[in-house]
Amino acid sequence: VHFPGAVDSKFTTRLSFERPSTHPAIPTYRFMDSDGVVVDKAREPDVSDEEVLVWYKNMLTGTDFLLETVRSGGADTKGVVPAL
Repeated sequence: VHFPGAVDSKFTTRLSFERPSTHPAIPTYRFMDSDGVVVDKAREPDVSDEEVLVWYKNMLTGTDFLLETVRSGGADTKGVVPAL
């Protein structure tokens, strides 16, 4: 891995909390490779392709709705910090 924030980080399929001081770079957890193949078989969900497609379509619908709401001024794009 070589991108900002993870320079020289190595991929891992072991999902765990790490102490930064024990690594030159904190490992980057990867569930799938760049071709979409699951590399962490222990975490592979038992889900049909049809169900995943429904999730994906719902995600796109929700994203479109949120973008339209933000564009129309119906939602703020910045978090609100309450006064103490």
